[in-house]
Amino acid sequence: MKKHIITEEEYRVVKKLAKENKHKRVDKRLQVILLRFEGLTDQKNGEKLGYSRKRVSQLCAEFKAVGATEYARHKYGGNHRAMCVA
Repeated sequence: MKKHIITEEEYRVVKKLAKENKHKRVDKRLQVILLRFEGLTDQKNGEKLGYSRKRVSQLCAEFKAVGATEYARHKYGGNHRAMCVA
């Protein structure tokens, strides 16, 4: 039995967010949810996307806990440090 079941409504929302997304890290996380809905096991899902089976399960749990819009938010900043010549 799968612990975190993705509903059809959640699938449609994630599919829409994936189309609007511009970040490859976020896209990879969204693909985990899409493939989970399509019936891939955590093991197959992980092999396809380069995650471990446990990480796939953790990402699905995070998705269920925080919701689609927060899950699809890009949480990482860039390296914008001021550099000086010393």
